[in-house]
Amino acid sequence: SLTSDVSGDGQASGTPELDTSGTDSSPPSGERYVQENGRMVHVKPKSRGGESRNVVADFVARITREITMEDGARAYRIEGETKKGRPFALDIEASEFERDRSLKSALGAAAGAESAVRAGMTRHIAPALKMLSSDVEKRKRYKRTGWTDSGFVLPGRTGEDVEVSLPDSLPYRANADADIGDGRDALDNLLQSIGPDKTAPVLSFMLTGPVVRHVQQIKRHGMFIKGRTGSLKTSVSQALMCIYGAGFIQDENLLKMGEGMTRNAAMALAGASHDLPIFFDNYKPSTGRGDRDFINLIHNVIEGGEKARLNRNSELKERRNIRAWPLITGEDLPNTDPASLPRVLSVEFKWNSGEDHPELTRAQANHDALPALGREWIEWLHTSDGQEALSELEDTFPDRRKKWPAYLRRNRPDMVNILRVASNLATNTLVYDAAKQCPAMRSVLAEHEAEYRKGLKEVAYRMGDYTCESLEARRLLDGIKSLQAAGRVNFAKRLGTDHYEDENRIGYRDGDGYYLILDLAIEAVED
Repeated sequence: SLTSDVSGDGQASGTPELDTSGTDSSPPSGERYVQENGRMVHVKPKSRGGESRNVVADFVARITREITMEDGARAYRIEGETKKGRPFALDIEASEFERDRSLKSALGAAAGAESAVRAGMTRHIAPALKMLSSDVEKRKRYKRTGWTDSGFVLPGRTGEDVEVSLPDSLPYRANADADIGDGRDALDNLLQSIGPDKTAPVLSFMLTGPVVRHVQQIKRHGMFIKGRTGSLKTSVSQALMCIYGAGFIQDENLLKMGEGMTRNAAMALAGASHDLPIFFDNYKPSTGRGDRDFINLIHNVIEGGEKARLNRNSELKERRNIRAWPLITGEDLPNTDPASLPRVLSVEFKWNSGEDHPELTRAQANHDALPALGREWIEWLHTSDGQEALSELEDTFPDRRKKWPAYLRRNRPDMVNILRVASNLATNTLVYDAAKQCPAMRSVLAEHEAEYRKGLKEVAYRMGDYTCESLEARRLLDGIKSLQAAGRVNFAKRLGTDHYEDENRIGYRDGDGYYLILDLAIEAVED
């Protein structure tokens, strides 16, 4: 117990019985820090004997945890109590801890208005905290999900000495209490909500991220769900994301493209979503910077890094490694960049707005059981059975990748970048076949396999439409056809008597076809 008192001028009065807990470490000079009556006190021997005692702060605190980040930087968890018994805690980077003013500011904000650091004592705060701390817990902190030397980390799925810190808008979380039986029922309803031919390819994409570590031939890509307003594309996507955290069902956690989120914010969130899908909702060409933002997002996220930048000292900053798998919804894909579209698979949802959708309603009502599937999927990937299954499937990947180009060339010879699309389709089938061997999902996926195979072929066929529409030559011809139908352009007879001076004429025609004056045609379409 404490019997000493400290006067308001910072000097301790009387001869105290000190609570010496945590005060074993003292500087060689004999100076030390102690806790007295809810305060931190600096004790210093006098040259003629005795001791001077000065209050450092009107609270007590100690370092309880030393946190090492993935890049080697450190932070401290400080926990304390005000003189009136109110607890407080804060995290501070180790570099900021060593800056007296930064430490004082952080502690003052955490401790509150009635807990002051005494005048002239700022330089004593850091040594006082260190000397009053013992048995400091050592932890490693990741600011991302995904594979690490400790296995796959996810909030709710970490070892005793590991923690994960994510932005609030990324509610990834494993739930050890989620019931796997209820999770299977919810998944079955979810797959049937729009039809397994539409939803199963999306599910297979959602399961792909954690597989990549074991099947390194896989190339990262995205998934785009196309549909009009009311087609349930957002609702189904939210429910599917619940496989990795029940919080994704909440609308406040939606990441809105365009005006709802800057591109830099999107990249930062993608950087925290390693080896997992990240859901970007409601792409519209008319909001934000439209097509440009979508194209930049696809290239930056899928190619695995952000722009190279310089810091204030003109030194090259370290680029964030991005390993997210973007799931995007919108009314239509952009048609201005043929290089970005082969990097996504697209499936179209059709649903008459206003009709009942009982399967989706049941899946949403049981959304808190869906994390059981993500938990069991990741656990299975850690087992020898899971790794053996993926190793065998990896051997089949080259053959899968050869079969899809043959199908696409036969059915869609006009498709752009067939090999990249084929690789994405091969990945989707490989992951579905792997998930069929996972005990948690085996029965559900086996039941809907035929519809899944049919739906993926439809996805493959439609990808020809999307990639062809993005070609500049194709868009130019479509524009000319529209203008001609409206009577806004025409073609003179080749070797005829028509006057070329007609401002609406963009070329010539004869029995063999049409001949463009390219500059005039491009100008007409652009106008």
